[in-house]
Amino acid sequence: MHAQLTLIAPHLNEKQKEHICNLLLSNNKPALKSFISSLDLSLKEQEQLNELITRPIIKDSSFITMKNDIKEIINKIGAKYQSYHFVGTCMGGLISALYIMENPAKVASLSLFSPLFTLDDAFLNPSKNEFSRKKEREIKKYGQFHMGNQVEGIETYKEILSLRPTFYQKLFALNIPIYCLQGIKDQLVPEKAQRQIFTSLIAYHEKNNLSPVYYATIYPGVHCLYDVIYPSILEISSFISSNLTSNLQR
Repeated sequence: MHAQLTLIAPHLNEKQKEHICNLLLSNNKPALKSFISSLDLSLKEQEQLNELITRPIIKDSSFITMKNDIKEIINKIGAKYQSYHFVGTCMGGLISALYIMENPAKVASLSLFSPLFTLDDAFLNPSKNEFSRKKEREIKKYGQFHMGNQVEGIETYKEILSLRPTFYQKLFALNIPIYCLQGIKDQLVPEKAQRQIFTSLIAYHEKNNLSPVYYATIYPGVHCLYDVIYPSILEISSFISSNLTSNLQR
């Protein structure tokens, strides 16, 4: 939120931005409007800040709610398709895995771009990097961390803690082809932590004669691989195509 306020009104100091954030989160619109009018801002800056007043307080992201959304969509599709190939980036990868853990039938493969299988290292190990520390500071101060349309906060943290005890056991039990493409320079999902998960996952699947699991890194590869999107899509497309071909041959 501080970054968004800086973009709108670069001359705001930290104390002013903190006060605006507190008023936004407390939903005190009259006080927020009065405070904005008292600032030495251009007409455009005032209009953009006042536009914040009309926005509702956004609820924390919920992985479980979004997992249930996938279930609802597939139930509506019904028997139209014989199988499904799931592709997910970051939170989408985690949500896809949560759905598949409960509904493994008709799932042909799972392709992942920087999935949140570390269960958000920023929450559990906030000292790892500056991004993680910033997220922790904002959640402690304001109750939420805004990143684009995604909102994380105390409720997200509680949900992560509730998922963590059984997540890896269920992930290892998935008997479907899984491919993960991870960026080396990803700060949100650290490559080292991701590699540890997939090294263990690959070993477990090989030992128990389960479906193959593939793990590859790409450099530099920021989060969700935006900087290398073309080669990333080619790799994932090749993986899906190979599994689609093998499924048709059975």
